[in-house]
Amino acid sequence: MGLKDEIVGVCEKCGRTGYVDHEICECLLKFRAYNRLMGSGFHKKLLDKVSSLDFKFPKFESGKGFVEYYLSDLAKVEAEGFMLYIFSNERGRGKTTLAHYIMWKVAYSYSRTENYRREDSLSFGFERAKTVLGNEKGPEHTTFYVLDDLGSETRTPAWKKELVLSDLQELLHYRRDKHLPTVITSNYPPLGLSKIYNGALDSLLEIKSDGTIGGSLIRQVELGGDEDYRLLEEDSEWPTDENR
Repeated sequence: MGLKDEIVGVCEKCGRTGYVDHEICECLLKFRAYNRLMGSGFHKKLLDKVSSLDFKFPKFESGKGFVEYYLSDLAKVEAEGFMLYIFSNERGRGKTTLAHYIMWKVAYSYSRTENYRREDSLSFGFERAKTVLGNEKGPEHTTFYVLDDLGSETRTPAWKKELVLSDLQELLHYRRDKHLPTVITSNYPPLGLSKIYNGALDSLLEIKSDGTIGGSLIRQVELGGDEDYRLLEEDSEWPTDENR
């Protein structure tokens, strides 16, 4: 079954046509958003989670208002090239999930007829930081971009600080200079990331002397809580009954 059949082909509201009284149905909007995001590196399982009506947000320690503002005025976000740095002090707190939610809302909004834009004027990209090194065909030139798990590249066999720094600096310079909206996730607080790179990324990420982020473009969002988003039962394809 293709993606459109899976989403539009099961919708009873529009009779599987994608339209209700000549107006575009929610299922077709969802298909348009999924089609763009899944073709740009985003994960369907996470998109299914964040697009669900019962999606539960990760716990915000701070910065929830910045996420809300980001999604409330996409025209300004795009014009200014605003960025978010989403981090937590522990793994599994929903950083990648939140990044998917943000991009899902962006893609869904731009799927509406009144906002619709062709892919040559609106594109998305998702990339894990550990794949940035030497990746000449990466998605860092897209309109909206997620750089996921910054700092994780230090634990890979290919880790070479000088090369990684050069690639990251070029990527961040490009997106700042071109005013391209960016979401960065990391398991390191800003001060911890600063120590990893000996301060080489501080100005690009607007890391201040007190170890927090805040300048003309970037705002920080901290997640916390006790729930491990990596281990949620609904993420598993295993049957719930061990005797099944």
